[in-house]
Amino acid sequence: MTHPTPPRIDGVPSRTVAAAVAACVCVFGLQAAPAASQTHTFGSLDDPSEYNALAWWDTEAGVTAYGGFSLIGPQWRGATRLAAHVKRSQASLRIDAAARTGIFGTFEEDFDEWRDAIRIVDFARWTPRNSATYIRVGPLDRSRLGVGHLVNFFSTQNAWDTRSAGVEASFGERSVQAQVIVEDLTRSRLFAGRLAFRPFFAQSSRLSSLWLAGSALTDRSATGRAGDPLVAWSVDARMTAFEAGSFSFEPFASVAQIQTMGRGVLVGADLINNNFIDIARLQLRLALHFNGAAFQPGYFGSLYTVRSRRANLIADPDATRDGIVLPGDDNEFLAGVPIEFVFRDNSVWTELRIHFFQRFELWYQFLRHHGTQDLSEYHLRLFLRLERLELSIGQDRAGLDGFFSLFGEAGDENALVFDFTYNIRGALWARTEARYTFVPSGTGPGGREQFVVQRRFEPLLGLRFDF
Repeated sequence: MTHPTPPRIDGVPSRTVAAAVAACVCVFGLQAAPAASQTHTFGSLDDPSEYNALAWWDTEAGVTAYGGFSLIGPQWRGATRLAAHVKRSQASLRIDAAARTGIFGTFEEDFDEWRDAIRIVDFARWTPRNSATYIRVGPLDRSRLGVGHLVNFFSTQNAWDTRSAGVEASFGERSVQAQVIVEDLTRSRLFAGRLAFRPFFAQSSRLSSLWLAGSALTDRSATGRAGDPLVAWSVDARMTAFEAGSFSFEPFASVAQIQTMGRGVLVGADLINNNFIDIARLQLRLALHFNGAAFQPGYFGSLYTVRSRRANLIADPDATRDGIVLPGDDNEFLAGVPIEFVFRDNSVWTELRIHFFQRFELWYQFLRHHGTQDLSEYHLRLFLRLERLELSIGQDRAGLDGFFSLFGEAGDENALVFDFTYNIRGALWARTEARYTFVPSGTGPGGREQFVVQRRFEPLLGLRFDF
């Protein structure tokens, strides 16, 4: 059965907007310390698996050759992988190349097009010391633009064989900051940019910490209702309301619009400590979303490349569910609710991030949707590095009906990566990688690419040589 088309609501009610603006005025009227900060999480800027604090004269490099087995879908193959990295104080590079073959033949997706040569690059990044400049090239996994009203945990990795090398870049100084996100260096797809400024940065008043910002996004591979390339924009404001020791309380507000779709209002606050006793960074967020019809907060997110206005995620045919039925002989069910069928609703955003520099990260986010549709979302990033082991876990789930549904069946709208590396002895290392990912399965109605779930598992043994 198909979802009924909801009545068209171009935006949230004027009473909601007025209440949000009034809340902002009250919040910004609080006494604030003259110091100003803008502490948005931007992509992999301080990802502990990538960031390093090497001195300018130091270099770290290593190569690991792995061999083992690979299970992709129902088929086992033999696998070889070569991983290498080099790090300097301002720049770093990591590559990971693989080849898989067996009695079922060679896994051709590893090298069936020229873009596979780019896909072996996990990341290449440049982060000059004592500068706001940050440039990273490689597959994206946790990109957020501004407060995350439009772009939140955006990923290009969840269709692993067709992952794209994107760009994250930020520039700025005390009074002006700019951020750029490009989905794919080789194709004209999604582009997003943000410009923020402090109009009163030179003053010693409470307004010196006020940041005003605007963001714009276009996806030239997707279309809106009018058939034009999909376009979205947002404006937001944030400031430091008060400080207590090294903790700061920073309220924010945002209005966002997806053209020809809908709009939403976001009001919330962060409790932040960027340097807790010189060992950690802490962040706690609580926010409220007021969403009009045909609008989802963080719509350009973790599953966007496989489930959006340009791609269909096909549901498991063995599962019993109501959903959108695609036209055709197969009567395939579409996982998730297309944005044009989303009803007007509200949601609560809770988030916790604990980051021990270069050693540990726990980043948890839950977007609790309050409405008749299953639109709650969950994101997790967990990283641990010790002397002899390294663990990385990332999970993104959508289509949830509440917090306790996290403990139920994973469902189709679920992406997971588990990567565990352990030093057995000397140069001998064991590595286990598991992925819950997606794979293209043809073209659907309207020329949209279709994806289905694919599971991967690779146990490997390798020799590591450090230089």
